[in-house]
Amino acid sequence: MTLQKLLVPAAIHSFTLPRHQSIGKYALILSDGVAFLLAAILANMLHWLLPIAETNDFSSLWAGPMAQDRLEILAPLFLCALIWFLLLGHYTRRRPFWDEFAEIIRVLLVLAAIDASLLYITKLPFSRLWFIGAWVGAVFFVPILRILVKTLLLKLSIWQKPAIILGTGPNAIDAVAALRSERLMGYEIEAFATPTARAPDEPRTLRVADRQIPIVHFDPARVDDLRALSNTTVVVAFEQPGLERAAKLIARLNRYCDDLHVVPPMRGLPLFGAKIHYYFRHELFFLTLGNNLASPGPRAFKRLFDVVFATGLLLLCLPLFAILAIRIQKDGGPLFFAHKRIGHKGISFHCLKFRTMVPNAQAVLDRLLERDSAALEEWNRDFKLRDDPRITPVGRFLRKYSLDELPQLWNVLKGEMSLVGPRPIVESELERYGEDAEYYLETKPGMSGLWQISGRNDTGYEERVYLDTWYAKNWSLWMDIVILIKTARVVLRKEGAY
Repeated sequence: MTLQKLLVPAAIHSFTLPRHQSIGKYALILSDGVAFLLAAILANMLHWLLPIAETNDFSSLWAGPMAQDRLEILAPLFLCALIWFLLLGHYTRRRPFWDEFAEIIRVLLVLAAIDASLLYITKLPFSRLWFIGAWVGAVFFVPILRILVKTLLLKLSIWQKPAIILGTGPNAIDAVAALRSERLMGYEIEAFATPTARAPDEPRTLRVADRQIPIVHFDPARVDDLRALSNTTVVVAFEQPGLERAAKLIARLNRYCDDLHVVPPMRGLPLFGAKIHYYFRHELFFLTLGNNLASPGPRAFKRLFDVVFATGLLLLCLPLFAILAIRIQKDGGPLFFAHKRIGHKGISFHCLKFRTMVPNAQAVLDRLLERDSAALEEWNRDFKLRDDPRITPVGRFLRKYSLDELPQLWNVLKGEMSLVGPRPIVESELERYGEDAEYYLETKPGMSGLWQISGRNDTGYEERVYLDTWYAKNWSLWMDIVILIKTARVVLRKEGAY
């Protein structure tokens, strides 16, 4: 298949695609407007329900002087938020949800600070609940309504946008997997494309997850092919040698394609949060990399985050602890299981868990591995067994929902673990990290981490090592927050749990 044949449907659709994009743009602007209106209503309702309100007469809900004063300030600020989001490209550009959510929070925090300053300067009477309710409501309603609107637009086939990946190597396959993981971006991968002639033994498709994606070839000198890409997202994801040869092609694509992305082959580098510096009149840029977890400031902030949230979770879970303790100790065994793990700087500690195995677990394991070669191979490979005979019925339930790990909150408070970090491993596993072991030792093991939200036990060991080291190289507080939110979803769905 040639690129020209592939792009015929896209070319025919090019007259309707801009119209669809305009519908999506205005729908998202409207959803944000509704979100701000709901935030104002929520804030006013909260204040109205309090005993300190001027009156609890529903007819006077918006007639009170405080409500009118608040609306006179909030309305322009909410309008500024819409304009700011527009300038940031929230209504026209596609971006990963968590990046967009982080920008939403930053914008609303700035505007909330301006709101507080105006209230202080004008000396207007106001309710703290009104103030907090409006801005917290905005942080909640804006992303929720955007998700709902984008989901509806996708069902109506309005938000989709075709995408072509230039390249056929590992970098290109990773790019497809990344785009497909963000469903709300609406990208539909049409093909891999390469500006070279087809080799006799070259496959016609590449498999990514559950889909076979066609490989097309095109002549980069053909202007018609490049013009047909004007309404298509083009992702340049060559390997390093191909990227060097493709500089002229990328420059030409930039003239015709309004949505061009370049994915440099830099897998393994600590790029999260890297800063780009340009040097005038020189066709290069400098990437300034950082190691946040090696700096005392970020470490202290991460520790404060751990202590505050672990304390709150521990107090919240005390009733659950009592119920689980009664159920676990019915077989007469101990309540907790403490296993020796390797922590920060190689210091060992006892990682706490609710006991999920029979009291004579080690003897049961030894007998199984002696007579079952398949189980022995699985144990040597993953240090886990999918069908583990040592696990009790209540233990299987605890593991399925990760409730057995709740006692690790105490490890977090003691400073031996973190809420988010690499998987806590035993000493014999450390050698399997190879040169990346230093990244593991640089961080505290976590109750949750990237591997928990990436398939948990369904991920291979090499992938687990990669995820642990990637986290250590690219840590940020926002990443910890995102991982914790995603962990709750993974646990409730019981993904990769056994």
